[in-house]
Amino acid sequence: MKQRRKSRIYKSASHANASKQESKQVKVLGGEAVRGSGCGFDKADTKIKDVLRLECKSTINKSFSVTKKILDKVNNACMGTEIPAVHVELVNKDSGDVTDACYIIPVWAMEILINNQK
Repeated sequence: MKQRRKSRIYKSASHANASKQESKQVKVLGGEAVRGSGCGFDKADTKIKDVLRLECKSTINKSFSVTKKILDKVNNACMGTEIPAVHVELVNKDSGDVTDACYIIPVWAMEILINNQK
């Protein structure tokens, strides 16, 4: 019986960065990776149970569009008191280095953070 050869699929710098980004967010936030990055029942890429649900995105472009589909995905993944968030990294397409990054959170979550600082 012949064995299948693994196909050589080209990955862009942003695709190659995805697993590193998710692993880094797990370490930085002290959460856990969602098995299968949300392919099963549990959605989003990273979670801190009862605190945060995070979707990770990266791009080699100069900008990134936050769509309703992305926001709905992370919002619907939240359980109970979890805050929905999106982590976006801008990646240099030549070097693969992250040039900038940010978190996107809902207004109500930002208001909680600000009020807790007063």
